[in-house]
Amino acid sequence: MKLKMLLAYALIFASAAFAQTESYNDAKLTIASSAYGFCWGQELSLLNIGKTYPDLKPKATAAQNAFNANFGSTKASIELYLKNSLGDTSFNAFNKQLKDDITSMVDSQNTTKAEAIEFIKTVENRAKGDITSPYLENFLMFKYAANPVGEFTAGHTNTFNTTGETYAKNSKWTVKIPKSWTAEESSSPEIIKQFKSECGTGTQLIMLLAIELPYDDTYVMTPEEIEATFNEEQAKTMVPEGARFVSFSKIVVDGISGGMLEVEQDVEGMGVPVTIRLAQFMVIKGKYMYCVQGAVSGDAPGAKITADMKKYMPLFKAVAGSVDILP
Repeated sequence: MKLKMLLAYALIFASAAFAQTESYNDAKLTIASSAYGFCWGQELSLLNIGKTYPDLKPKATAAQNAFNANFGSTKASIELYLKNSLGDTSFNAFNKQLKDDITSMVDSQNTTKAEAIEFIKTVENRAKGDITSPYLENFLMFKYAANPVGEFTAGHTNTFNTTGETYAKNSKWTVKIPKSWTAEESSSPEIIKQFKSECGTGTQLIMLLAIELPYDDTYVMTPEEIEATFNEEQAKTMVPEGARFVSFSKIVVDGISGGMLEVEQDVEGMGVPVTIRLAQFMVIKGKYMYCVQGAVSGDAPGAKITADMKKYMPLFKAVAGSVDILP
């Protein structure tokens, strides 16, 4: 019964995330503009170094080419997003003003040769992914926009530890989260932590929960208990009222057998009609059921939200698969 209630809460929280899309779009536009300026600032600085110190031009060019090899498509993705958001006329005016301002600033600097050499080294390191925050996270959100799990498999993750978290109920476990997903506190005391896509501007969520059970710390489910608990028939009884059962599958997390339940519901998020598709990955060890939830949101049921879940499901599975329950 409690699990059904928690699923209902999660669907509501996910709907609220989608309902705030307009304000998030403004924040995403700010992020995109800043990241785009970063790219142009670096490129124009290297061009200026090549002009000022011709003997450094080959190294400056090589550094920019190395950066482009890793993040060149990212700049193109940011540019496309800005064009679509601003419109061609406004984007062209913005782009011209940005380049003029950066060029003026770069030309006014009296960069020494030692400083130029150091900057080239900085760009070489950036090409390897050594980029200061929040620019790295900003680049990652655009680089892997079409393939969210790619960020995870490339190793761009942070490890979140529940130890000491207010709502962890003394459960101790770690999970890997993509760097471009921003950690947030949830309004529910049942959710240990939630993470929002696109540096906190997206409408996709990953949520972590630990549900206390009437067992002791040494409890281990027998194969028969696992089969009786994690099966499609039992999963359907967990579906909240008003939600629709989508699928169930058996999983293994940290060497423990469990299940994944996928549900969908049409709800009102801050007065806005929203459809939520949520996948909950769950295993039981000791006195806790450990849960990782992944949710996508849309303005209508059907093919689009199904496609969105298909896009993010590999990431949700990878995050759940990274769970490490601590002794």
